[in-house]
Amino acid sequence: MTMLTAHAALRWALQIEANGRAFYTAVAATMADGNARLLFADLAEQEGRHYRTFERLLEHVPAGPAPSEEERQRAETRLRALYTNALYGGEDRGLALAAEASDEASALRAAIAFENDTLLFFQEMRDQVAPAHQATLTAIIGEEQEHLRQLERALQDLPWVS
Repeated sequence: MTMLTAHAALRWALQIEANGRAFYTAVAATMADGNARLLFADLAEQEGRHYRTFERLLEHVPAGPAPSEEERQRAETRLRALYTNALYGGEDRGLALAAEASDEASALRAAIAFENDTLLFFQEMRDQVAPAHQATLTAIIGEEQEHLRQLERALQDLPWVS
């Protein structure tokens, strides 16, 4: 049963990707290690690509069947709770998290937590949209999972040698 329109889901996704890009850009700017700076700058660019993908989808996605008001409110309440409590729950929270990262390891751990929250949100969102739009969210989830694997590998490889 559809609880969110694709338009509503994509608006949420745009917020998350913008917050992710702000977070990774801020972290990249604080990294002394060139490899760490490159990693976080690349992740910021990937979040930017996701944002542009969602923008294009928003322009072309059909309105689709509207859920009942009760279903919509239930889904919105669930997603709002996830968003509010997540590390990416607003650009300010991501920037504060980036400022707290004192070294590569803490930045990587913060980024891993950020990506875990993002995955949970997108998985929940996928369950709230029409089946026709679930494949798009599944693809984005796959990319976010790759970010997570990339960050976990980087954390395992510390300390880096420049």
